[in-house]
Amino acid sequence: MTLRPEFSQQTVHDRALMLHGPKRNEVLTLEEVQRYGSDSFADPDYVRLYGMTPAQWYARGVRLLGRTALDEDKGLDLRRTEPPITEIVAHVAETCPDQKLMFAIQVYEKLEPDSLNELKAQLDWSHLKIYDLNIAGRNHGILLGGNGWTP
Repeated sequence: MTLRPEFSQQTVHDRALMLHGPKRNEVLTLEEVQRYGSDSFADPDYVRLYGMTPAQWYARGVRLLGRTALDEDKGLDLRRTEPPITEIVAHVAETCPDQKLMFAIQVYEKLEPDSLNELKAQLDWSHLKIYDLNIAGRNHGILLGGNGWTP
């Protein structure tokens, strides 16, 4: 493993580095994604996408910028994930129009309101739950939603 000098083992891969540091607009390597998980949450597989570990989604060609779709001021924009959550929900709904569908979407406590409203408009029903497990501003949650049925 070859590390660039500015990203030695001493560099803490945390939110500050990813959102405000030199990695903000750069594509992260698999190692950097795993270091972020380890340094920030003591879990190299913390950054899961659609249930896949970083190694799994990285092997499929998914890449993230340091800032990803998260902006600390505005929050997570569900239209700026890659691929956009709004497009995934639309695609599944169009592909399975006669099926009863349930979506479980991992979210961040700070959500960009317009993107959340756009996603909710695609669903027949939804329920947002943020889990108060970390300090304020670092909590995650889940948006449950369905099409073709209501609970």
